[in-house]
Amino acid sequence: MQAARQALRGVSRRVLTEWAAVAVVSTLLVAILGGFSLTSRADNLLHDVAARLFPRPASADILVVAIDDASLAQLGAWPWPRERHAALIRRLGEAEPRAVLYDVLFTEGAADPAQDAALAEAMAGTKVYLPVLAGPATIPPVPILAVKAVGTGAVDVHLDADGLVRRAAFGTAPAPPLAWVLASDLTSSSSPAPTSPPLIRFADPNAGYPTVSFASVLAGEVPGSFLKGRIVLVGATAAGLGERFPTPLSGGAANMPGVELQANVIDNLLGGHIIRDAPRALVIGACVLPLWVLLGAFLLAPPRWTLVLGAGLAVLLLGVSFAAYGLGLWLPPVAGVAGLALVFPLWGWRRLAAASDGLALELARLKARLAGSETTVVSGDGGGDVLARQMEDISLAIEQVDDLRRFAADALFSLPDATLVLDPDRRVLAANGAARALFGEAVRGLSAPDLIAGLSPRQGPDLTVWPPRAAAPPVELILTDGRVFELQSVWRLDEAGAPAGWIVRLADVTQLKAALRHREQALQLLTHDMRSPQTSILALLQTQPEQAGGLGDRIAAYARRTLALADGFVRLARAEDAAPRLEEVDLSDVLVEAADELWPQSRQRGMTIAQSGLDQPRWVRGDREILTRVFVNLLSNAVKYGPEGSTIRLTASAAPGVVEVEVADEGSGFTAEEQAALFSAFLAFERPQAQTEAVGLGLAFVHTAVTRHGGQVALRSAPETGAVFVVSLPAA
Repeated sequence: MQAARQALRGVSRRVLTEWAAVAVVSTLLVAILGGFSLTSRADNLLHDVAARLFPRPASADILVVAIDDASLAQLGAWPWPRERHAALIRRLGEAEPRAVLYDVLFTEGAADPAQDAALAEAMAGTKVYLPVLAGPATIPPVPILAVKAVGTGAVDVHLDADGLVRRAAFGTAPAPPLAWVLASDLTSSSSPAPTSPPLIRFADPNAGYPTVSFASVLAGEVPGSFLKGRIVLVGATAAGLGERFPTPLSGGAANMPGVELQANVIDNLLGGHIIRDAPRALVIGACVLPLWVLLGAFLLAPPRWTLVLGAGLAVLLLGVSFAAYGLGLWLPPVAGVAGLALVFPLWGWRRLAAASDGLALELARLKARLAGSETTVVSGDGGGDVLARQMEDISLAIEQVDDLRRFAADALFSLPDATLVLDPDRRVLAANGAARALFGEAVRGLSAPDLIAGLSPRQGPDLTVWPPRAAAPPVELILTDGRVFELQSVWRLDEAGAPAGWIVRLADVTQLKAALRHREQALQLLTHDMRSPQTSILALLQTQPEQAGGLGDRIAAYARRTLALADGFVRLARAEDAAPRLEEVDLSDVLVEAADELWPQSRQRGMTIAQSGLDQPRWVRGDREILTRVFVNLLSNAVKYGPEGSTIRLTASAAPGVVEVEVADEGSGFTAEEQAALFSAFLAFERPQAQTEAVGLGLAFVHTAVTRHGGQVALRSAPETGAVFVVSLPAA
């Protein structure tokens, strides 16, 4: 069943890949749409709906004095002389308003300068704010009026692309907004005006700001108590006089006069009604989060529920956007809704494509397996997507056929050597476990010569014509890392006798070749190195007695070297060839025994073997005799190469799962070049302080024996700093 489920996982990976691609594309699209306000037109329409759903009452503290049609009829055509404006301001000043925003431009001097002086005198007793003419070059009121005004500023208008006014014109003119100047003065705020236009929360048009006629105020028909303490805005509302602007609340009604627009801005600033734009990160997050929920549902929920969920998420996103508007935050939702709407056809297309490809692949495999046989196709337990269940059914049927074929294949693929089955194009059809361990898991369909070339052969067959179709003897394949393989191929035929490819076997003969090399070295040793000392002994014995003063010592030295060479060779051969007899051994006892054995030699040279950590049992599994010889060799080297009177430190300690032993001397240490070849057989390093000549087998034996015990041996050393050998063995 495992092969079938692996095939199903392959199809599932395709579906997941398609899902991931859809998720990435849709997420990026929504992030771009929301982050760069590319859906602003549609978002503006939804903003207008929210504005009509959440109107606010107009503040009773704001009063509009309208230059309306009645005023023009009573006082004459526009423009009026400055003395008439002065009269109104004096009338307003008598009522002690909180502030007066006079939305009339006085950027040019009157024909009679006395009128400007009279207007300036009238402004002296009242907090009057005058507009400037905003443009490429800001034109302020005439100097005599600008001096008397409490503040000046722009009364510019911000129009969206569809011509509606939704935002206050902040940051659009060089001069500060007049509404901001007035509100800042009244609230004693020193903060600068916003640099981007904020959204205006318009007052309910059915209950707008209190409005009185200019002529009525001038005639004294409006009581002073009605004006006292209010913020008075004077501006044109008459037809054809002054501009009018469409707003989200205009609907079919008349557009809003500029003075009333300024009243809304001031009311928003003083009452904290300004709608803040949500930060870009919040907009992207709010739009992407529902998309991710829906994408997750595509993998986990039945298809019939995903449409309901998508619609619900869209409604939820709209509701969150409207609720945020009511709380003073505008969260544009169209990018998120568009993402939800887009991901349905996109995912449906890619999922169907993946399912179609998967079914085609599985059906092809099924037909190939069932050709010429009678096998019942069973259904799987399924679950999740319908297409996935169908593909699982096909995979399980293929598994049933594979069970029949596996009887014959097991005999081939249970071979310990790496074995490949190739098609006539020399591509891999099947590989056993050893072959997959050698070449990697994904070898099916790859070129066998390319796989062999990937092993970095140093010597081997011509891969352009390998494997041969005719019978051929095995060939040797030598890799650059030193491994050696015996490469053998057999040409095979199918049931009809047609060429079907090859069966290739790669047998790792590295150890065999190494054993042959060691045997050759042993023969060389026996024929030369072990005969040479004996020849010297014979030559010395033939010397005239009267000339043989110190020959006895020299003969003994040659004999000891011969014995050491023979013993070392035998021990190394035993460590390499024979499996160690494993038993539980107290390594502390082994170390004490090794130290005792080297005590006479160390005593003779005035050296001390300092023991640490040997006062408690440290159990390992190993061959006691071999382990004793390991540490005797290490201590012997320390005694041999250390300076007289020095200290050798023998330390045992426990680490997680291992027992570590350190043998440290105070000798001349090893260079980096020497360390690279330190554990090679028949390689000895000359040291002037050495008492005897080394044979080059001790450290090779140490490395081989420790490795055969499943441990490791390492060296820490540098020239003239001594050497520290660290042996790590698995704890019992």
